[in-house]
Amino acid sequence: MRRLRILLILTVLLLGFSLPVNVYADEVDGADDHEGTLTELPDWYPEDGSEFVPFHDEGAPRVTDAADIFSDDDEWEMEKRLYEIRSEIDKDIVIYTDVSSYGMDQSILAADFYDYNGYGCGDDYEGICLFICMDPDDRGWWAATYGPETKKLYTEEFANELDEALYEYMASGEYGEGVKDWIENIHTLYVKGRPFSPDWLPAAGEEVERFHDPDAPRIDDKAGVIFNDGIRSLEKKAADIAGKYDKDIVIHTTPSTYGMDIAEYAEKYYRYNGYGFGDDYDGILLVMVYKGLSTSSANISYYIYASGSGNDKMTETNYGRLNSYADDNIRLATPGKEAAGMSGWLSQVEHMERTGRISRSSLYWAWIAVFGSGCGAIFGGSKLKKAKKAMEIPALKGSADAYLIANSLKISGKDSFINSHTDRIYSPVKTDSGSSSSSSSGRSSGRSSYSSSYSGSSGRTHSGSGRKF
Repeated sequence: MRRLRILLILTVLLLGFSLPVNVYADEVDGADDHEGTLTELPDWYPEDGSEFVPFHDEGAPRVTDAADIFSDDDEWEMEKRLYEIRSEIDKDIVIYTDVSSYGMDQSILAADFYDYNGYGCGDDYEGICLFICMDPDDRGWWAATYGPETKKLYTEEFANELDEALYEYMASGEYGEGVKDWIENIHTLYVKGRPFSPDWLPAAGEEVERFHDPDAPRIDDKAGVIFNDGIRSLEKKAADIAGKYDKDIVIHTTPSTYGMDIAEYAEKYYRYNGYGFGDDYDGILLVMVYKGLSTSSANISYYIYASGSGNDKMTETNYGRLNSYADDNIRLATPGKEAAGMSGWLSQVEHMERTGRISRSSLYWAWIAVFGSGCGAIFGGSKLKKAKKAMEIPALKGSADAYLIANSLKISGKDSFINSHTDRIYSPVKTDSGSSSSSSSGRSSGRSSYSSSYSGSSGRTHSGSGRKF
């Protein structure tokens, strides 16, 4: 009996030591048909994460679609593009999908997948891993970054912009297209230092010698708010003013400033598209930003940029009046009337160059006339009312108390309390709705969850962001 007991103990010990560390995790609902059972962690998890040693695996797939949300064509296109990016800029971009996060936070699983599978380029293992969890009760993604350059670029502001763009695809079920778009945005972030950039903006740190481009469009309607006939008419008018006063005259519309404030965008657009005459790049530029290609005044902004001799007559007063004209006649223009407003703005520029000043707008004088008439009507009406009142005949009163002078009647004596009556009404409790970082009913998921520094199971420090969808 004693030998049998020893044999049983040895068997239990051997079975216990044969199990890997953290082998089991609660299964996420929907991962398979057996709800509530236990399931092993993915087979890429090491038995003992504490003994992790960083390594490179050039042959590891950069797209692992365990959730099967991509088509074969999408997966092949992603792998091909990720190889090209890795060869071009020496940065690793990795995509991983699964039906569960295996009881862990998605941020940890994203970091662990990157670390334990040998991803990352160079001695600093530079790169980023996008993990998409398709658990119906915890659907979302997390992008885990590693390496000093990547973590520096992946700021909270840029992370939110990247996630906002990806959310539109994920919420509508366009997983393949969304991830391919995300890959290109990450590539742009690496190359140009921001995730969304126009083609003309040079790469971050790239030195570009300034130049003149006489063939660049002087009416550049990237927002698509001007009809072709309007563009041709505006181009001719801008060219006439430029030729007469030897200054480049440019109007540019755009649906976005690509993460730059409008002043920075205007300066870079003028510089990197070869605008300006002479050594000082003389000229004046009007930038109109139509966000969402909307002509709603709430979504339109504008900025006037002057360079070289373009500043000579751009006094504070003239600048303010040019701004007012743009505000009244372009920003507030009804759809289809933008070209007319821009033509008027060019006329104001020509008047400034010819006379040195800009007259007040017709709207200003119209407002003065309306305001003056209104004040006159109010003042005259008040005087008329007083005159009429002075000529009024007192009306007969229907009761005697109407003739009493206020506070002149005094009653002495003692008050006696008779009874009381209480009315009750229902008043619901007011609750503060507050604000939330996410919304399940709207198109946007709100701002991303973001971490500038956190540790995965390997002990390496990552940064990253994610959202639910």
